[in-house]
Amino acid sequence: MQHAIRPKDVWMVSLTETIGSEQRGQRPAVVIAVQPQTNFSIVVPLTNNQNKCARCEYQSKCE
Repeated sequence: MQHAIRPKDVWMVSLTETIGSEQRGQRPAVVIAVQPQTNFSIVVPLTNNQNKCARCEYQSKCE
């Protein structure tokens, strides 16, 4: 059974094509936007690495 992807959902994603220090591999991500007609979604990967988060200009702590 396939589930619909909706904004605000958290999905496990596989990030394989990255540039520089972008997060890679299998990790949870929050869905921000979905374009069903193009099969395209925008997601924000989550991390628990607080050292890297401290260097980010924009961050939000999830509990």
